[in-house]
Amino acid sequence: MNNKNPKSKIKSLLIILCSLLVFSCNRDTSNQNAALPEKTVITSDIATELDTEVLKTIQSIIEENPSIDFTQVGLTGAPELMNVMPNSWWKLTRLTEAEKHVFLEKNTDAFMQIENLMRNEDMGWGWLDDNRYEYYSIFEQKVGSDTFYRVLVTSSNNPDFMSRSARFVQFLVYQDNILASGFYNSLYYTQTDVIGAFQSIDIIYYAEKIKGILVTRLQMAGVSDNNSNTWDVSAIRANGQITGFSQSQYYLMNDLLKGSFLPIEISASNCLVDPDIPLRYSLQNAFDGNSSTSYVVNTEDGDGLLEITITGTSNMRLSIKRIAIINSCAKNMLSSENKNRIKTVSLFSFADMDFHTVELTDDTLEWQIIESDEIGFSVAEVYSGARYHNTIVVGFNLYSEYYGWLFGDIDE
Repeated sequence: MNNKNPKSKIKSLLIILCSLLVFSCNRDTSNQNAALPEKTVITSDIATELDTEVLKTIQSIIEENPSIDFTQVGLTGAPELMNVMPNSWWKLTRLTEAEKHVFLEKNTDAFMQIENLMRNEDMGWGWLDDNRYEYYSIFEQKVGSDTFYRVLVTSSNNPDFMSRSARFVQFLVYQDNILASGFYNSLYYTQTDVIGAFQSIDIIYYAEKIKGILVTRLQMAGVSDNNSNTWDVSAIRANGQITGFSQSQYYLMNDLLKGSFLPIEISASNCLVDPDIPLRYSLQNAFDGNSSTSYVVNTEDGDGLLEITITGTSNMRLSIKRIAIINSCAKNMLSSENKNRIKTVSLFSFADMDFHTVELTDDTLEWQIIESDEIGFSVAEVYSGARYHNTIVVGFNLYSEYYGWLFGDIDE
């Protein structure tokens, strides 16, 4: 590929993407693709539906031109992060050197905390490697009038975030405070196994109003520590595909602003793992408010049954009144029918101290709301998929008497 004109290559790529209907392009009255707009805004639907070959093309451009400014060619977001942040990359903007200096001036305390943590050899994130993590990439994320910063600390001044071996520590900074942190691609050693772990940090909001911060941890057993590019070769599988355990901690924004870091704990059945994009199917997808992402179950028994359990902290009164579920791929009915969907859920009622089953319809791609005081659910029966036996959960939400819908409001 010719490195002299990467911008023209990306412009050509964008036009091709529009013609393939990957992007939500402007259309004329004849339903034909109009000219490429000055700025092609990446949305959640676009980000999760990008074709594999398109990803590879963008990746090659990034590899050959690591300093390319995508905003100059009309592409929003941070495409270099699409493999490591599948839920967030299109919402971010990389800071320029000048903007970094402004960030440091306004977030001195937070940055000093980050530096002190990185000097600490036992940070509790698992083993890093023998390299020194001292290089900083900073990305901005705006939600309404609020500005968040993601500080990614790497061992290289030119990190390849598209690589399977990408490894970094992430900090979420807001108003000179660290709200959350996590390590991407860490290793833990037990007496009998090697555990690989990937963490995501997602800002949950609705109509530009922030609800909370979701920190999700995905773990896989049996990974290889000999070659970071082939860690998946020996990873534990179910149904012939890599399986991982994921759990989340959810911090309500109102609590964080008061200095309380007590989370709502979320656990669930094992999920499917894509070795190129490990977080692609993990638990955070059920709570991100995006109808084109999904938590995809991959359990050893292969029956597609699953459960999600949520636990409030000891001093947090959730007082759940309703739950809401999307059990189909709201982006594409055809792809939905290829996978298992939830048919009946089993719910425990504290009102009569007994279990009840509720059947969900299979012909709607909307939220299905159930009156319940339960804080989780288990699947008792599924609609079988035409091709795959992985069960999908596109959306899950809880309505609290005190907090409203926990994971973003639902239009009822």
